[in-house]
Amino acid sequence: MKSIKRGFTILEFIVIMGIISTLSVVLLGIQQREEKKMKLGKTAFTFLQDVREVQEMAMSAETADCGENPASYSFGVYLNKTLMPSSYLLFVDCDGDRQKSAEDTVIREVQIKKGVNIFSISPSPLSVVFSPPDPLTFINGSEEATEAQIIFSLAGDSTNRRILKINTAGRIEMSK
Repeated sequence: MKSIKRGFTILEFIVIMGIISTLSVVLLGIQQREEKKMKLGKTAFTFLQDVREVQEMAMSAETADCGENPASYSFGVYLNKTLMPSSYLLFVDCDGDRQKSAEDTVIREVQIKKGVNIFSISPSPLSVVFSPPDPLTFINGSEEATEAQIIFSLAGDSTNRRILKINTAGRIEMSK
């Protein structure tokens, strides 16, 4: 009676390891690409939330301290790709000019996630100010019917982007 040997040959083992290695590399690449897309989406969504936050502050006629007695002021968001390529500001419009100026108080500076860029801002630089009580919406100091557009993209990949639009009617929307 012959004994039957069970197990793998060295050639079978090498083929199986090759298949496992190839699948691992492919899945790792897909995971990294998806993580970058999620980071882009989260950055755009955070910006959208911040714009809505300052809009709500104006609608609720929230008070702010601009050096004098606390009073009801306008609130806004400011982007400048040249001076602040990886951040944007939320601010109180202390001087009432309906755009970001040196006299205004910064509520906070928001850093954009690493690996995500501001691809473009139109108009640039951009101040969007919400003025109580309605709130009225001003883009770079003007209430005329206009629209601002901010595009976030992945660093080194301008095909993956999120487009945010804000108009003077106060509508804020995000698309791909």
